Amino acid sequence: MKMLRLSHGPLTGSSLSHLKSEIRKDPELLGTDVVPYDELCTLLHQASAGPAHDAELVEWMIQMGALFTQPLHCRSEPRQRNLACPRKLLPSTMAVHSAAIAGYTSIVRVLFEADNLVDLSTQIYHMKETLAHLAVRRYVGSTFNLQNHRMNGHRSALG
Repeated sequence: MKMLRLSHGPLTGSSLSHLKSEIRKDPELLGTDVVPYDELCTLLHQASAGPAHDAELVEWMIQMGALFTQPLHCRSEPRQRNLACPRKLLPSTMAVHSAAIAGYTSIVRVLFEADNLVDLSTQIYHMKETLAHLAVRRYVGSTFNLQNHRMNGHRSALG
């Protein structure tokens, strides 16, 4: 939605209420946004890493099913015959990657916790970097520490 792309910080008041109301009326709005090619291709991406970055809004969108509507070609590369557009036009990141690139650790944490570490080792589609690569390259030490902490906790829970 345009209000997320043009925002100068988290949405508040009537803008936030309007966005939530529109999503409740039409949950398909959480799917891929119909805009010219952009890495922030869904409302979840825009709330995670765009100008309106907001951890509470991201959490609300997740509760509304946003994790199930983001493009999944980053997790497993689609076959050429299944593509409706050239590969180079596919967005390169999941929402968690976009938040890590932008340096929004609190939003990365929300996405990690909601997605049960599914995207921990998922690579960015075009560049083949994981979250650890991004954190080191972008000097986002807290994201790297968060990832290591979650990985170690996940391993110890497994045995």
